[in-house]
Amino acid sequence: MAELIQYANGVPGIKWPLDKSIIRIGRSDNQNDIAIDDGFASKSHAQIELVANEAHSGINYYIRDMHSTNHTYLNQAPIDHSRLSHNDTLVIGKSKFVFLCEGVQDYVLPDDLEDYSLNLAAQESEESLTIAVEEITEEFKRPKTEELVTTVFNANSDRQKFSRRLNLY
Repeated sequence: MAELIQYANGVPGIKWPLDKSIIRIGRSDNQNDIAIDDGFASKSHAQIELVANEAHSGINYYIRDMHSTNHTYLNQAPIDHSRLSHNDTLVIGKSKFVFLCEGVQDYVLPDDLEDYSLNLAAQESEESLTIAVEEITEEFKRPKTEELVTTVFNANSDRQKFSRRLNLY
């Protein structure tokens, strides 16, 4: 399966599986599949599209800039719409990603996508999220999932209070 690896301070961090026909990337949590906490990223910055190749033997991946303020960069060049290749580097705002996709033959083909139920997709997505939380908890020796969710909720709440205070002045 193809994936984006998000880098933080030059170190590989979060792995984002590219398992939907359109994956949206941007600053907004509500509108995007990959939410970036970066003031230089637009709310709806870019999207990755999965498209069947001409021979219907696999899937091609494309990156599309969604008219963002600070542009989307592919291998250090600004793009509007471009095909992704294995080991391509994406820069969105100040966030760096590496696109990994070695064997596109292994992916679900368009004929199979019609039979792909939304319930199955939701179940797989939930399983992926559970696995990701378990990996983060184990790797960084963080608190259990319930405590992590509480911490994230409190951080968002504090950020909103801080934003309201800034708007008062």
